[in-house]
Amino acid sequence: MPGGSGDPPQAWTPAPPNGQSPGAANGGVCTSGITEARDVVGSIEYVRSRPGTQHMPIDLFSPCMGGSPTFRAMQRYAAAFDGIRCLVSPQPVTTRLIVERRLGLMGLAAHLERFNTYVRLRTSVGLEERVPQEWAKSVSVPTLLYQVRADSLTHPSDVQAMFDNIPVADKRLFRIEGTTAPQAGENSVRFRPRPPGGKTAETESVEARLTSINLDEFSIGRGVSHVRDYRSHR
Repeated sequence: MPGGSGDPPQAWTPAPPNGQSPGAANGGVCTSGITEARDVVGSIEYVRSRPGTQHMPIDLFSPCMGGSPTFRAMQRYAAAFDGIRCLVSPQPVTTRLIVERRLGLMGLAAHLERFNTYVRLRTSVGLEERVPQEWAKSVSVPTLLYQVRADSLTHPSDVQAMFDNIPVADKRLFRIEGTTAPQAGENSVRFRPRPPGGKTAETESVEARLTSINLDEFSIGRGVSHVRDYRSHR
């Protein structure tokens, strides 16, 4: 995507938003990152091989349950992320936690294990195996996480654990206040490329990457990252 004045074009890609597979990938089965990790790597390889984008630097945008496949991909396919500049992941979430909260809101909290049995029968992957907190230990690029602090469908401790487990020094966790809507987290990074508050030594390079990007110049469709053909911008 075109950057700011004087900046080289940049391509944003990776995980299918909300952990959904493009087309019929993975047989239409969602495993919260275990199989979708391949789609993350496939997205990166596509950008690197496509004539209009192959020479662009790449930044990753992985909202909501798209964060889990990205973390998992970094664990399993570390070499694929060589040269990736940064990761922005609004509202990453552990599947088990969001299922617990949803069942609770419906008055069905007592049926979590029964639900998990159905999930395992359908996908062969139980909720206990979907562990983005653990996979976050393999994140290897500068990272910015966003979360609505009072998100009605998760808990602040979940993304905090992911953030704490990310082993890079150049990372930032930004909390969004004044709302309980999960969508506020995903939308915030699209319309506010620089987090409020002053820069610190710890976050300067993440912010430098973010503020050089015009977020209006890219779009992400449901279930598949959309990378525009920028040959016309040259």
